[in-house]
Amino acid sequence: LKEISRTDLIENSRWRQLKMDKMTIVGSDNDDCEVISKIVNHFSTSLRELCFRHICMDFGLYCEEFWDAIRECQQLRQFQYQTCHLDSFSHMHLLEALSGKNLITLELGGIEYLSSSILSKVLINTPIRNLAIVCPSINFHSYLQNGIDKVLRRLETLLIQV
Repeated sequence: LKEISRTDLIENSRWRQLKMDKMTIVGSDNDDCEVISKIVNHFSTSLRELCFRHICMDFGLYCEEFWDAIRECQQLRQFQYQTCHLDSFSHMHLLEALSGKNLITLELGGIEYLSSSILSKVLINTPIRNLAIVCPSINFHSYLQNGIDKVLRRLETLLIQV
C-alpha cells in the first residue's frame, strides 16, 4: 500500500496519503500480528471501523504492538475484536487503547480476563449504542456492576452471554 502511495509521488511530485474508513481482518496467526499492527498504524488517522475475527493473540509482545496501533485510531467509531481461542493478554491493554474513543459499536469476544471494571471504564463517556461482549468473566450480573447499568439505558442493541 505504501508503494501505491509513493507511485503518486513520482508521477505528481507530491505524496498523497492513502485513507481507509473500514477494515476487516479475518483469521490470523501469531506471525501476522506485527504486519496487522503496521497496517492499522498506517491507516490510523482515517479508520472509523475496525473488525477482527478469529484473531490469534498468543504472545504479549505482539499483543502490545497490536493494541498500541488501535490506540492511534482516534476516529474509531466501531470496534469488533473476536479471537479464535482465549486471549489472556488483551485485558491489560484494552482500557488504554479504547479510552477516549467515541465508540458507537463495541463487540468483544474471547478476552479471558476482561472484567466489568475494565469494561465500565472503556464505556464511560462514550456514545455507545451497540454492545456485544462474549468473554468468560463477563456475565449477566456484570452489567449491573461498576456503573455499566447506566450505559444500558443508551443502548439500541445488547448481546448478553448467559
